[in-house]
Amino acid sequence: MMTVMDMREYRWSPDAKFIKRSDGNAVAVNFANSTKRVFGPAESSAISAFSGLTIPFVLEDSVSESLRAALIDGGFLVPEEDFAARDRMIRDAVRTIAEESSGLIIMPTEKCNFRCTYCYESFAKGRMRPERVDALAKVIETRIARARSFSLGFFGGEPLLCSDIILRLCGEAMAQCGRKGIFFGASMSTNAALLTPDLFEQLIRVGLVFFQVTLDGDRELHDRQRVTVKGKGTFDGIVAHLRAMAATSHEFTVALRCNVHVEDSERVLALFDSEELAFVRNDPRFMIDIHYIWASDRQTLAETSKEGCLSGLQAGLDKYALNAELSRRGLSTSSYDDVPGILGSACYAGKKNWFIVGADLKLYKCTVVFDNPKNNVGYIDLSGNMVIDQRLNRLWTGSNAETDSGCGSCYLRVPCGGLACPLTRFTSGSKGCLELRDAGNLRNWAERLSPPAAEQTDPLAIH
Repeated sequence: MMTVMDMREYRWSPDAKFIKRSDGNAVAVNFANSTKRVFGPAESSAISAFSGLTIPFVLEDSVSESLRAALIDGGFLVPEEDFAARDRMIRDAVRTIAEESSGLIIMPTEKCNFRCTYCYESFAKGRMRPERVDALAKVIETRIARARSFSLGFFGGEPLLCSDIILRLCGEAMAQCGRKGIFFGASMSTNAALLTPDLFEQLIRVGLVFFQVTLDGDRELHDRQRVTVKGKGTFDGIVAHLRAMAATSHEFTVALRCNVHVEDSERVLALFDSEELAFVRNDPRFMIDIHYIWASDRQTLAETSKEGCLSGLQAGLDKYALNAELSRRGLSTSSYDDVPGILGSACYAGKKNWFIVGADLKLYKCTVVFDNPKNNVGYIDLSGNMVIDQRLNRLWTGSNAETDSGCGSCYLRVPCGGLACPLTRFTSGSKGCLELRDAGNLRNWAERLSPPAAEQTDPLAIH
């Protein structure tokens, strides 16, 4: 006869997933507060009795007091009397971040000193003219005055061809945010060919501390895919600049992006096994970011790019196995170690106060489809006013976890918010979902979480 030790009713959090592993253990992950736990076979068996329920339940006596406490502390179990209020708090937090997050991704030029074999850019527009930089500076000042936090990103082309523009805009924005007492962050996608030690120091001083730099494998593979305008290799120069960054004591993050085909995955491991990249091992400032090479005609994503620019590697390559191998080598990886925070996996295109600024001051939402007319949502005039077509802006931002019931009930509603890839909703007729929405990917990810990486993390704002 079943007995119970606690007649209180609980619910399993809709933001939590419980995944059994082939080793007999199981992983519980709460995507609302980034908690990850690995449980042994006995605890897993007890949790299996209720982790699939969507109704209130009473815990059986097979659930020990310590297990109950761990599940409540991690937000996996929610007392029934707290469930509705907690759900409202989570939805409000996601809505607030989506509405209040504010930033601009600036293209100071569309020209580039590289000609990567898979690049979709047209390189049509050159350096942003001085009067346009002045107008953009006014926009930044106005937006900071209204913002609770503010971020700048730089994209291209190669943005460091216009490093003076970057230094000016970041320096002014950092000072303005400092006077107001709000957060300022700056990031840049760069090929790093021009990221000399002296320029790196200048960028750090103006608050630009996040860099995405691409290395596509070992020297031979990289120099086949990422060449200069004159067709010369670029591997050695990039590595030299990264090594100089590693030699400093500055706090920064470099996302080392590897764009690979399935058949080249071993070359990624070879790259990070080499002595040339030894300086990034056990340095948490460098994070490896693996991506399958996808395609765009600047209006839509190619048919092979089923999950958009957030996609991982295609079938045939277990990305999580590759990331686990990198982790064992002392390397941090973007999709293996961490559970993203609130809207941490949402595309900036889905946030209503985020825009891309072209060198001609046209405003866009997405960096992938510049030639799609629905992507051009406005412009900045020379007086420093943003003129936005709110109908088009809403096309990118309006379909989300609030308006899509499927997204609102998904366990990834906090990191995604229904905004993983707004583009696919009106180009392919389907919503783009995060990789971990796929049961196979979720299982592969859980299989390769080791106990040290899966202990409970510090709680975030949501409990």
